[in-house]
Amino acid sequence: MTNRTFHFLAAFWLSILWATVGAAAQTSVQYYESSSPYEQCWSNNYNCRRDFAKTPSTSRVLIKNVSCYIEANTPLRLLSLGVADSTSSLFKKSVQIPATPNVIGSTYYYSINQPVYFLVGRDKYPAVSVNSANPGYSSVQCSIFGETVE
Repeated sequence: MTNRTFHFLAAFWLSILWATVGAAAQTSVQYYESSSPYEQCWSNNYNCRRDFAKTPSTSRVLIKNVSCYIEANTPLRLLSLGVADSTSSLFKKSVQIPATPNVIGSTYYYSINQPVYFLVGRDKYPAVSVNSANPGYSSVQCSIFGETVE
């Protein structure tokens, strides 16, 4: 075997090896999406919360977008995306979502489509919490979108 043939075969096998290693390192993206139904909250405690589907037990979820439509008879004080160990339990961590109303008459309309970067652990419950400035009602529908990460 000549030196030239040896180099050609070595390069050939190395390229196959690197292609195999590169293919093995790639993973397919799994998406996570969850929506809350459009429902009305009567809030004497100033809070309306919408829980989303439990995250998978096999991976964490990186939430990348929050979309909400909110109609209320009182202005919002705070809109937040949080994560809890179970539905309706206290948030372990949360992030505030900016919300500016469009006021028509005495009704406050909020249309939110906000990019976020919010990592949620395995077997956790993401949720959106709407806190109003005064007791009243709010109709809330929200969706979250993200992808699973290891």
